[in-house]
Amino acid sequence: MAQKSSSRNFWLVSFFSILVGLLYILPPIFVWNTFVQRGEPFVLAQLSTYKDELTVYLPRAREIYDGHFPPADLYFDDQKPTVMNPLPSLFFSFFIYLFDGNMNLAYLGAQFIFGSIIFALFYLVTFQLTNSQRWSFFWSFLGVLTPLSFIFYRWGLDTGFVNNIVNIFTTIIKQFIPIVKTPIHKLYLARVDDQLLTYPIFLLTLLSFFKWWRNPTIFKAIMVALPSGLLFYTYFHYWVFWFTILAILFVYLLFFHKQNKFRLKSFLVLIAVAGAVALPYFINYLKIISQPDSQDYTYRFGLAVGRNWSVINQFWFHYPVYIFLAALVFWLYWHKDRQKLILFESFILAMILAGNLQLITGFMPVPGQIAKPIALTIFIIASAVIYDALSLIKSYSMASKRFLVVTLTVLVLLKKIINIGVVAAVPPELLHDYGFPHGIVNSWSWLNKSVPPEPKIISSALVSSLYLTTYTSARPFLATGFASSMSLSTLETRYLISNKLFGVPNEILLQKLDEKSNNSCLDDCYKDTFFNTAKDFRFLYVNYFISGHPVLGGQAIIPAGYWEKLLKQYDDLNPSWQKTDASYVYIGPWEKQFSRTDFDKTGELGLVYKNSEVAIYKINQ
Repeated sequence: MAQKSSSRNFWLVSFFSILVGLLYILPPIFVWNTFVQRGEPFVLAQLSTYKDELTVYLPRAREIYDGHFPPADLYFDDQKPTVMNPLPSLFFSFFIYLFDGNMNLAYLGAQFIFGSIIFALFYLVTFQLTNSQRWSFFWSFLGVLTPLSFIFYRWGLDTGFVNNIVNIFTTIIKQFIPIVKTPIHKLYLARVDDQLLTYPIFLLTLLSFFKWWRNPTIFKAIMVALPSGLLFYTYFHYWVFWFTILAILFVYLLFFHKQNKFRLKSFLVLIAVAGAVALPYFINYLKIISQPDSQDYTYRFGLAVGRNWSVINQFWFHYPVYIFLAALVFWLYWHKDRQKLILFESFILAMILAGNLQLITGFMPVPGQIAKPIALTIFIIASAVIYDALSLIKSYSMASKRFLVVTLTVLVLLKKIINIGVVAAVPPELLHDYGFPHGIVNSWSWLNKSVPPEPKIISSALVSSLYLTTYTSARPFLATGFASSMSLSTLETRYLISNKLFGVPNEILLQKLDEKSNNSCLDDCYKDTFFNTAKDFRFLYVNYFISGHPVLGGQAIIPAGYWEKLLKQYDDLNPSWQKTDASYVYIGPWEKQFSRTDFDKTGELGLVYKNSEVAIYKINQ
């Protein structure tokens, strides 16, 4: 009988996992189909739809597909060690390979497979904590089809305490109201690297650990250690948070479970194996800090430095949640389940410590990102806490509780099924967001088919660099700050040389680098004009000018006279196309918005490709 129930459960989980995968990919597939019927190109990942992915993560996966692992610098021949995590990019590169370089199909394939895997893992983790099939299905649907698994991370991102409360409350309510028909073309966990490619490793770590915690064995310790070690190659803040948890539990076992030597021994095996898996990570870190330009690179990522009260105060709005959750866990489990009590309270203590780790280390890369694993952990704890709290309510029968859970599950599913129909109609805003120029797409196709692999290309638009590194094997001369390990001075020099060769006037150069300038445009402006006119500063410097302080955030502080010095360097430049070491010049609509050069009259260049929007010249060596 138990075997029959287990088999039925397996097929249910499999069926719902596939359903979730379909719910993720059907909306963009319908949008794609509409563009095919209109005879227009479809580009899934672009700045108006998948900005962060296009800026950093997809180009790194493309780099692996082009034969470079680990992916380091997308623009530099000198491949220095990088702090960027290789594992998510490796996962994604498999789909690029599977679909022969088609990024649209690769991303849809990744969403289908990893969306399904995340659902199954949510189910297994929740079932491990509650032993309830219905509740586990309900909570898993909440995890993959709503933003609730990371809503705590969103807490504080909106301006004003009241606005945060209202926005979070309305977000939760809207997940259960099918008549709210806002088109959702990109479901909540579709973002890479985090959450689509990070959640599976972290959830697998939690699942393995919960099994070990209930019944520790050496084998189970090793099964925890393997994904724990892989977290180092997945996302910095996830492994920092997880090993803060392990450190707390180690102290607890050392002082309160001395008599249970086997549990302590298996825990030490867990740490040893995880450390062995993570060893190459730390070797790579030592190589990074030995590089002369390492501070430039880490500052562009965003590095908070220093110890003072503002470190604690920056996330003050998190502490009431921690206190409330800790009190609720204590009330629920003090008499009922001491193992859950110790485990969950250790997790909550780790949230506080990891959030303030900078006070110990004196530095922390992008401190706000630590809320990502914390948010997911709160969601997992909540699955058990809410279930166990509801079980204490005696005024409602078991049948009534089951009816409530099933009803809420149906509402969540129904909303996302209705969403497919809403997106399938492709409302005007989606046509606008996904519309992409023929000429640019055709130029990518020509580069992929007609020139040797990894051509060195120069343009004056950082927007072009982002698209070229994602959709072609090109290595642009003009580099973005987040995806390159080169020094800031080298980045700036390349930026100035590119703009000088394209004849960009001084005043336009300054305007492109001024985020405060009024560079907004109307709906009929050319695709991605906003990013081309107002985001060069962000693409080039990223977080460089807000790093080095105890708290990240706010306006960048530019040193006095910085732009004047940069302009003088710009005026003194006398570059030539040959000295760039590039082979091709790319002139598309974004370059033409600022360029004052007549390329047909430049004797150093020869036209090799042209369509209605893009011209590509070969540099005569």
